[in-house]
Amino acid sequence: PIPRGTEDVYAPLGNVGTCTAQGFFIQAGIASPMYNFMLSLYFVMQVKYGMTEDRIRKKAEGIMHGVAIAFSFGTSFLCLGLGLFNESLLWCWINAA
Repeated sequence: PIPRGTEDVYAPLGNVGTCTAQGFFIQAGIASPMYNFMLSLYFVMQVKYGMTEDRIRKKAEGIMHGVAIAFSFGTSFLCLGLGLFNESLLWCWINAA
């Protein structure tokens, strides 16, 4: 929730800690569409390129998990360390206030 006292925002009920937590978890939630993309890549490899499940597991699965997790949590912790989670009008997310 957006910190109390923030002007021009409907129902600012939180504080800096709640705003930071909300921003962190919204950014970490980027993992969900990243995994959806990786699932699409899996089917492209299997259907278009005829790769077997075992070959995909050996060659690409670890990379696909690594990319999705590293990007989502890497950017979450980076923004947390840089103090970039702030009020962004509708909710708290990345905003260099």
